[in-house]
Amino acid sequence: MTITNGGTKTATDLVFKDILPEDTHIVSFKALDGGSCDSNTVICSLSDLTPGAIAQIKRVISNAQSNNLKRKRSLIILKTWANLREHEKLSL
Repeated sequence: MTITNGGTKTATDLVFKDILPEDTHIVSFKALDGGSCDSNTVICSLSDLTPGAIAQIKRVISNAQSNNLKRKRSLIILKTWANLREHEKLSL
């Protein structure tokens, strides 16, 4: 997954929360461009993203019924809401 800062300001205090499809479990979960991920909570704390920068997250999951795997939503959370408007162009 790739998170892009399409805004004009640096995005700080970013947290990524992944919601796993039913009947799956995490095999591995990594922030490839800085930051740290917790496989137990499926949450990553990401490095700051300057305008135009990306953060990549690699998620490997296991599912006994791979033909029925359906994608769930993932969330980008800003820890500080004061500058939310400046970062409204963050995208997955």
